[in-house]
Amino acid sequence: MTTIAWDGKILSCDSCWTYGGTVDTLTTKIARLSSGGLIGLAGQNDSRPLIALVDKVKTPGQLPSYEAIMSIRADILALLVLPKGRVYKIATTIVSPEQWNEDIGDCGLWEITGPFAAVGSGGDAALVAMECGKKAQDAVRIACKYDPNSRPPIHSMPLAKPVAQAK
Repeated sequence: MTTIAWDGKILSCDSCWTYGGTVDTLTTKIARLSSGGLIGLAGQNDSRPLIALVDKVKTPGQLPSYEAIMSIRADILALLVLPKGRVYKIATTIVSPEQWNEDIGDCGLWEITGPFAAVGSGGDAALVAMECGKKAQDAVRIACKYDPNSRPPIHSMPLAKPVAQAK
């Protein structure tokens, strides 16, 4: 899958994009949204529908509904950082609504209220590293040592401060 980590200031990720058992490319999994926020993506390689859904979201009141998230029909796990720093985990599934039950796991969107967050197959290792004082970039680097689905190089992007509106 991947490793995405947020330390309260910077969103970092590994670079490994795979299909089956083959590494297709080594590139970033972080995007800056037109809202000024950030999104880090794990899971299914083509995340364009989720990016489009959250691209202009600036406040919690603009977050998409559960139904809108589930209509994407892709297996994606993401960290969404709003322009003022609030962080949300988003989980989608490819399972059709007729097959939804308690076995599909947590899907939807929920706020992360701790000082840091991580997702992906290396997410647990990154969380432990940040609990021990590491920054997001170092946490992902550590996760790459232990998670076979995460590889360097590490990419990082700071959350830019919102531009004050002119009066």
